[in-house]
Amino acid sequence: MKRQITKQKNTLSEQAAQWIIMMDDQPLQLLEKEQLLTWLRLSPLHIDEFLLASAMWSELDGLDNVTQVNIEQLIAEAQRPVVPLNIRQDTISPSSFRGRWLVGIAATLLVSVAVLFSIQSDNTHFSTAVGEQLTFNLSDGSIVQLNTDSEIETMITENKREIKLLRGEAMFTVAKDASRPFKVISNSIIIQALGTQFNVYQRNNSTSVAVIEGRVSVLSKDTVKALETNTNVIANTFDKGVVFTAGEEVIALQSGKITRIDTPNIEKSVAWQNRRLVFQRDTLATITAEFNRYNQRKLIILNDEIRSRTLTATFNADDPESLASFLERDDSIEVIRQDQKIIISKL
Repeated sequence: MKRQITKQKNTLSEQAAQWIIMMDDQPLQLLEKEQLLTWLRLSPLHIDEFLLASAMWSELDGLDNVTQVNIEQLIAEAQRPVVPLNIRQDTISPSSFRGRWLVGIAATLLVSVAVLFSIQSDNTHFSTAVGEQLTFNLSDGSIVQLNTDSEIETMITENKREIKLLRGEAMFTVAKDASRPFKVISNSIIIQALGTQFNVYQRNNSTSVAVIEGRVSVLSKDTVKALETNTNVIANTFDKGVVFTAGEEVIALQSGKITRIDTPNIEKSVAWQNRRLVFQRDTLATITAEFNRYNQRKLIILNDEIRSRTLTATFNADDPESLASFLERDDSIEVIRQDQKIIISKL
C-alpha cells in the first residue's frame, strides 16, 4: 500500500507525527526519504516540529526499534542544495533523544534559522501552501522570507533585480548593489530599494509596506505606466516615488494612491515570522481572514454585525480554536465546530 503525507490538510505538528508514524511502521524508502527532506527544508518550523514529535514519541517507547534516518545521506540524495542541521549525532532517531531531547531541540532552534535554500537560477518561481513558510537566498545575496499561502517570481540578471509578488506576503533583506536597484512589484505599485529590509503584504485591493531598515521608494500606478514606456529609466527612479524610512509603513491602493500610516506598528507587521497574529482594533472579519491564511480549518462568520466588531489581541497563527474559545465567552455568540470549519454566528 502506498503511504502518503497529506501535508496540505494537516497542521505542522500533525504532519510531523505522520512522518514519525511512517518511520515506526517500516524503514523509509528512497522516495519517502526525499519527501521527508523536502518537507524539513520548507521551514525551520518543520524541523522543530519533527524533533519535538520524535522526542515525544520516544518518551512513549514508540520508536525504540525504528530504522534511523541519516540526514547527511538525505541531503546528498536531494537535488536542491541545503545547509545541513548542525547536529552532532550522525542520525536522527527519536530514541536517540531520550534524556537529552530538550538540549537537542534548543540547539536546533538556534541553528535552524540558518537553514536557507541557495538559489542559483536567475528566473525562479516560489510558492507556499496554507500554513507553510519558506526562506531562501537569491543569487545576488538577498534573502526572501515567504509567508503562508504566498507566491513570487524572481528575475535576477546582470542588469536588474526584479521580484513580482503574485499573492500573499514576503519579507525582503536586500543585498546592496547601487547598479541594480532591488524592485518588488505588487498589484499596481513598485517598491524600490538599494539595500534595506522591508515587508510587503498584498491584499485584494491594496498592498502594505513596512520598512524595517534603510529606505524604500514606493512608485504609484501612474509612475509604473510611465516606466513601461522607457525601460532605461527604471534604474534611476528612486526619488520619483514616495520615499519611506525605517519604522514607517504605507498602504498603496489598487488605484495607485499611496497613504502613509500615521501610527505604524512594525512589530505587528513582522509578527508572522514568529507565527503570531497581532491585532489592534481590527474587525473580526479581518481577524478571521488572517487566521484562514494559516489554517486548513476555516473560521466562518455568518453575521455582518459580528464581522464588524473590533478586537485588540495577539494569537498563535496556528490556533484558530483560541479565537473561537475567546468569542464563545460572549453570550450573544454561538460557536459551532465542524471538522474543517468553525462557524461563528449570533444567537
